[in-house]
Amino acid sequence: MIRRIPFITIIMVFFVFSLIAQNKDGYSHVGMDGLLLAEKDTWYLEEFDHAGRPYKSVRWEKGVISETTSWLYFGDSQNVFQCRVKSEQSSTKTEYDNSGNIVSIKETILEKKDKKTGADKTIAPVTTDRVFTYSYDSQNRLRESVIKRDGFLQKVLFDYREDGSISKKTVFKDGALTVIYAYLDEENWTETVYYNDLAMLTVVFKNGERQRVQHETW
Repeated sequence: MIRRIPFITIIMVFFVFSLIAQNKDGYSHVGMDGLLLAEKDTWYLEEFDHAGRPYKSVRWEKGVISETTSWLYFGDSQNVFQCRVKSEQSSTKTEYDNSGNIVSIKETILEKKDKKTGADKTIAPVTTDRVFTYSYDSQNRLRESVIKRDGFLQKVLFDYREDGSISKKTVFKDGALTVIYAYLDEENWTETVYYNDLAMLTVVFKNGERQRVQHETW
């Protein structure tokens, strides 16, 4: 059964250690059910579940909660399935596979702006979402990444050699092919830019430095 620290206890602990912190630069305490860290105006409380895994944390800045974090796990394992981080300005949800690879990130940014003037003094909130998704092969190599934000969609495909080194990276924006990166190795590659599925120019890099630009003619 998960042991939860009562809210009133948290407040009392926070108040007591605030007094201690007036005479000390910092404080830390680790117990079976959580840990508490304090340094001047910054406080951090993390609670553990029955398996000793962090499942919730709270950070204070100058007496005000600035960030909260929560974790979910795959069954009784130590592998994180989901992590949520929330602050006044944003919220981020990250999900993982059982190998520890990130499979998705959703960021929600809250901006308080005037709808007419764009001034920051407004009350009406404006939310902006960005979603990142990732897929991997059987060897845990990244094969595809997708970014969605503000009506914009970018997809990147990754190809590898038998030795595991990357051989090609193909970029699509809103479904259209835009760039192909072809790698000899990490220091030598070419970048070919496309428009309407036609190669427009190719940039050659050698030893990490751009050598030449070749414009294609049609």
